[in-house]
Amino acid sequence: ADRLAAAGWSHGGWTVMDALALGAEVAEFADLNDVPADPLAGLSTAFLVYPWCGLGAQTLRKGWQKSIPTFLMLGEDDTLSGTRYPLKAADKIRREGAPVETHIYPGATHSFDEETSVNPTFRYNAAQTADAQARFADWMASQLI
Repeated sequence: ADRLAAAGWSHGGWTVMDALALGAEVAEFADLNDVPADPLAGLSTAFLVYPWCGLGAQTLRKGWQKSIPTFLMLGEDDTLSGTRYPLKAADKIRREGAPVETHIYPGATHSFDEETSVNPTFRYNAAQTADAQARFADWMASQLI
């Protein structure tokens, strides 16, 4: 129970980050019932891929309530989430004591790891996808020993 990991891509990454920013307030914020007093008690690491950190996101405003090792993966040419605000969020949580590792894929767009997309500005990249999958597996293995 003390070796839980959270991983999220895009909106999922934003959700993980907001949960870490809100801590015990997450139940009220999300209008949830029957949430433990410390809903993130066992969370020991996070892996976040091109998360939204702009308008509405809580991390830049509040920081994180829990300091955990985090891996942040971004695409250099992501026109949806971008790199500016996710990197600002990473700097903020680093200053608060969380170890954060970042990786930016050159030329990668949002959803570079999805073979099919309805958005024509998102471009699939097989090599970057394979690398991202390997980094995800390596991160989880190293954090959940």
